[in-house]
Amino acid sequence: MALMPGIRVQHPTERDCTFTLVDSSRPYSAPWTCPPPPVGCASTHLFKTYHLRLDGAGAAIVSREIVERLKRIPGQPFQIINEVAEPPAQRLNMPTLRIPLRAIRPGVDQPPRSGLRLFALRLPLRMSRPEVGE
Repeated sequence: MALMPGIRVQHPTERDCTFTLVDSSRPYSAPWTCPPPPVGCASTHLFKTYHLRLDGAGAAIVSREIVERLKRIPGQPFQIINEVAEPPAQRLNMPTLRIPLRAIRPGVDQPPRSGLRLFALRLPLRMSRPEVGE
């Protein structure tokens, strides 16, 4: 499987950190609370926020689309360094929650076990966070 090429961008002073850039032209339809590190920043965002994990040289590899969006943010400090033909795979180390499932008949109450209450949660089919203007 061929990977999409990436663009290496570099911050002039920051090193080995997660740098956030806010695109105030892209507001969220509702406040979004990032998960805590190492996945997110544990902040509440009102606008589209890019989290760039900078290496020891202050560089990160991003897609062409992200580079184009970064160019539209006034005062953003990143410089384009080069194109990376085969960037390393990006992985999120998200914790996995395993919940044992059990079948129950509709309309039959199951007594709560050890003080836990069972409830139904209806999720929308669309799992992404909708943004205004998209």
